[in-house]
Amino acid sequence: EPGLTSGDQYHMDCIAREMGKAHGGLKAARDLQKRSVVATGHWGCGAFKGDRELKAIIQLMAASEAGYESIDYFTFGDEPLADQLQRVHKLFRNADIRVGRLYNMLTEVYFAQNVEDPPFSVLQYLHEYVQGWACPVNTKGQSM
Repeated sequence: EPGLTSGDQYHMDCIAREMGKAHGGLKAARDLQKRSVVATGHWGCGAFKGDRELKAIIQLMAASEAGYESIDYFTFGDEPLADQLQRVHKLFRNADIRVGRLYNMLTEVYFAQNVEDPPFSVLQYLHEYVQGWACPVNTKGQSM
């Protein structure tokens, strides 16, 4: 979108807009094709310079909300991204993180990416967020 900077994509209004577009497209395809798996990739990451990790999370949420049981996300040879996506997805499933909770976690991303030293990793941030949230704490406030 003209006039937006790459940092603007982390604003919740931009995330909500992207989520709406992804959900609309995926829901229409699901209703038309009646498939349980969707194949996708780096939407909005080329000329629009979108954050691949953020866009993957948005598509994961949109696919889940659209009723898909599985998503085949093509990273086009980006093995570190593929590994990170698999690790984070497994963590989300094990911690029973639902779309609503994940969406709420993304509200923190805008602020985090503004204070982090580049390069910022949405997936690393979410991974640490969930691990910290799920980590038992003793009475002194230290991790066990």
